[in-house]
Amino acid sequence: MRDTVQGVLRVSLPVDMAYNMLAPALPEFAARYPHLRVDFDLTPHKVDLIGEPFDLAIRTGKLPDSDYIATPLAALSGCLYAAPSYLAERGEPQSPDGLAAHECLRFGTDGATWTLHNGDTRATVQPESRFGANSPGMIRQMAAAGLGIALLPEILVREDMAQGRLKAVLPDWQSEPTPVHALTATRLLTANVRAFVGFLRGRWAE
Repeated sequence: MRDTVQGVLRVSLPVDMAYNMLAPALPEFAARYPHLRVDFDLTPHKVDLIGEPFDLAIRTGKLPDSDYIATPLAALSGCLYAAPSYLAERGEPQSPDGLAAHECLRFGTDGATWTLHNGDTRATVQPESRFGANSPGMIRQMAAAGLGIALLPEILVREDMAQGRLKAVLPDWQSEPTPVHALTATRLLTANVRAFVGFLRGRWAE
C-alpha cells in the first residue's frame, strides 16, 4: 500500500479534533506515506461528499440518516475536569448531585444534559453556567482559565493534566462514549482513504 498511496487526499473534519487528535499524529503519517499530499478542511459546514471534492469526512456523535458509508474510528469517553484554582475556591463536588452548586460549562447555547455513569450507577446532570460554547476546545480553555467544570474527552486534556492546568473531578464517573466515524460516499475506497482511515483507527485505539 505504501507504493500506491500517492496523489492528493481531501479530508473534512471538526477543528477541535484536527488540533488535538490529528495534528500530533501527522508527522508519523507523513513519514509512512511520503508521496501523499493531504488537504484538510476545518470549516463547520456539512460537506457533500458527492458534489464537493472531498474523499472523506470525520464526524463525532450520533450520525444522521444518510446514504454515506460510516466506518468507526474511535469511541471517546468524557470525564469531568476543572482548574485547581477553581476547585480551591469553590471546593470539589463529592457526587454528581453536588454539581448543581457549581459552574458546569455548557456545550452549545442551551447545554446538553450530562449523563454520567459509575459502573451500573447512572446520574443525569443539567449543566448550568454563565458560559457555554459549541467548541470543545473553547470549553477546555475556559475550564483551564478557572471558569468552571467541563465534561471533555480525556484525549483533549492530556497536556493540560500533565502541566497541572486541569484536574480530574469525580474521576470514577464518565459519560457515555462518543463515537467517531469516517464517512465516505462509497464502500469502494481508494488506497489513499484506506491508508488514512487505517492509520487513524490504529493510532486512536492506542
